[in-house]
Amino acid sequence: MVSWMRKNLLLVMTVGSVIAGALLGFAIRPLNLSAQTVMLVSFPGELLMRMLKMMILPLIISSLISGLSQLDAKQSGKMGTLAITYYFVTTIVAVITGIILVLSIHPGDPSIKEDLGEGTEGKTVSTLDTLLDLLRNMFPENIVAATFQQAQTKYVTIRPKILKINDTMHLEMLNNGTLDYVKAALEYNDGINVLDKVDDFAILRYSPFGILCLIMGKILEIHDLADTARMLAMYMFTVLAGLAVHSLISLPFLFFITTKSNPYSFMRGLLQAWITALGTASSSATLPITYNCLEENLGVDRRVTRFVLPVGATINMDGTALYEAVAAIFIAQMNGVYLTFAQVITVSLTATLASIGAASVPSAGLVTMLLVLTAVGLPVKDVSLIVAVDWLLDRVRTSINVLGDAFGAGIVYYYVKEDLIAHDRLHPMRTLSMGKECVAQFCGMVRYTTDRLQAVSCTEKNLLLFMTIGSVFIGVLLGFVIRPYNLSAKTIMIISFPGELLLRMLKMIILPLIISSLIAGLAQLGAKQSGKIGSLAVTYYLATTIIAVITGVILVLSIHPGSPEIKEDQGESTEGWTVSTLDTMLDLLRNAFPENIVVATFQQAQTKYVTVRRRVLKVNDSIRLKMLNNGSFDYVKHVLEYKDGINLLGIIVFCTAMGIALSQLGSEAFVMTQYSPLGILCLIMGKILEIQDLADIARMLGLYMFTVCSAFFVPQTMVLLYHNLCMDFTHLATKANEK
Repeated sequence: MVSWMRKNLLLVMTVGSVIAGALLGFAIRPLNLSAQTVMLVSFPGELLMRMLKMMILPLIISSLISGLSQLDAKQSGKMGTLAITYYFVTTIVAVITGIILVLSIHPGDPSIKEDLGEGTEGKTVSTLDTLLDLLRNMFPENIVAATFQQAQTKYVTIRPKILKINDTMHLEMLNNGTLDYVKAALEYNDGINVLDKVDDFAILRYSPFGILCLIMGKILEIHDLADTARMLAMYMFTVLAGLAVHSLISLPFLFFITTKSNPYSFMRGLLQAWITALGTASSSATLPITYNCLEENLGVDRRVTRFVLPVGATINMDGTALYEAVAAIFIAQMNGVYLTFAQVITVSLTATLASIGAASVPSAGLVTMLLVLTAVGLPVKDVSLIVAVDWLLDRVRTSINVLGDAFGAGIVYYYVKEDLIAHDRLHPMRTLSMGKECVAQFCGMVRYTTDRLQAVSCTEKNLLLFMTIGSVFIGVLLGFVIRPYNLSAKTIMIISFPGELLLRMLKMIILPLIISSLIAGLAQLGAKQSGKIGSLAVTYYLATTIIAVITGVILVLSIHPGSPEIKEDQGESTEGWTVSTLDTMLDLLRNAFPENIVVATFQQAQTKYVTVRRRVLKVNDSIRLKMLNNGSFDYVKHVLEYKDGINLLGIIVFCTAMGIALSQLGSEAFVMTQYSPLGILCLIMGKILEIQDLADIARMLGLYMFTVCSAFFVPQTMVLLYHNLCMDFTHLATKANEK
């Protein structure tokens, strides 16, 4: 009995969850809980459904490929053909049986859904259209779009434009509806329009021209330049103040309480790396100098620096996280959007995750800045306002990123120093020879890098920097020169269009940038021999990034550099959120478990409240009739809608879960199945609490179960009869042959 329970533990827990969910639902039902409470009760079940939907694509693709590939062997050609034929025939028989039974019994009652205000609009397309759509969907134009989208014919009414006709005839045709005709069109609900893939290097080359057009167009659009300049100055002050607090107070304090050493003496040894980061605006380009500062000036073991620094240059972006949080809230303030506490948390979490995915190249924070804005529903076009000062802030925040990586290497070395010394005692000769060889190689690399840097002129090294700064100044000058001409809005749009193309290019490379950075950074933390160093490094990176984000959020909320009056004066105010703090937190959890990982690359879930008019069919109930007005009444219902924006949280959770599942063996690879009993319990309990007429639902479910059981029984009976007949004929034929 005990062994059977262990083998079937998940089955027992699932059945128990069904029973417990039903009992709890009936027990709580008399309390008449509010809709929000019912939603909270059902929420774990909703997460289970989202997890299951999230696995649909990988499951279907892997199952089809692995299953059909086994039938392709030449030696089993006949067997494979017979098997496929049998599967196909029995599947069609089962489907036809089920369709006949469900159409005959008709277990579904539409009045129940209509009574709940959840009726579905019927389709008006013909059978031919449906068959043609089926063929269209068999051959999708885009295989990626096929993962979340299907073609469907829709009839729309089009009114053609009449060019040569007098007004009397035109009016008569309008009254008779002669101009209206119906046209079949293919409807696509959501989609991604990717025209081409552009190399990152080409985008960087194009960026100065795009920045020039962005700034020039923005100057032409702005009505009050003085107020805008003052607002930008406050924004720069907020970002620089946050970076100063983080680098001079937060990081040194963390270093002091963990190592009991003087952090400012440690910082003096990093001066060369800090200055190099200011000049190059790249954590990766500064790595050789940072290695040299830590190993030669501060005596940090090279085994620590060679592990911690490359990972930190990829995923530890304190300055970038602070900058993105401040910029997002600044743009929200500028648009007059009031942020609740939960929405500030959403901004902070998104900025933290975006900074992890930002590459260690110049202006990568500006790319992921677009991600943060779309995640919280703020206008991306307002980035053009802060582009003018980003070239300066980019260098400052990069230097803070390098400083944070160096502090992290020092803290990690403090905790693993004894382990490294013990390892050196056990393997003295190996460590010494390996160390001398690696140190010689490193010193040669530093000398080569230094000689090369000295040989290359300053202009060639910083060509992109000079072009960017020049674009900013030229854009400002041209904007002021053209501004007195009062150009039309269309002309301004054409002038700004190259800048718009730049923003589209930056948004296009967000996903490749994030995915490649995460893979390159986190893959280095998987080595078992570096387990302790990796754990300490990740803990440090996460802690300092959160501290940086909190610092930036506190400063931007206190200083409040964004002025909504400027946007309102231009007629561009943005409507604020109307959902509650609880809804925002639940949406955060929903987005952590996307139903479709492909959709998560461009959409995220968001709660929305709609007014629903509930139809009442039972007019004999006098008490309900008194509550209704003309057979209907309105109530507010929360629904989920999908807005544009990369669901970074869902992508990271999905990749992490898949990585863990693939790296494990046995039952531990099925993390979500262990969660399913709780999800099933909450689903059933929540559904019982939602249902208003249990008797009708129970009757409908009874008919449904009868239909399904009949559909199961009839095909099996037919197969058994066919099998028995075949066996009888075979037996008779055998006897006849024997005679």
